[in-house]
Amino acid sequence: MRKKLFLFDIDGTIISPGNVGRKLLDRIFLENYNRSPYLKYDDVAGSTDPVIVEKALLRIGEKKSLSKSIDFVLDL
Repeated sequence: MRKKLFLFDIDGTIISPGNVGRKLLDRIFLENYNRSPYLKYDDVAGSTDPVIVEKALLRIGEKKSLSKSIDFVLDL
């Protein structure tokens, strides 16, 4: 049986997806928080997913229960 590997690389460390990952994350924020963090390449470059989401949450002014909010976004 062959296994398939799916890579999701928002910061471009492994592959260069352009701005697709940032646009998808932006959409998640718009749908769940009604605000956009407008992430740019420099906001995500070299960062882990939790750090990227934390930056986005802080940018939209979401400071309450930050770790729960990070988990919420990453579980979507």
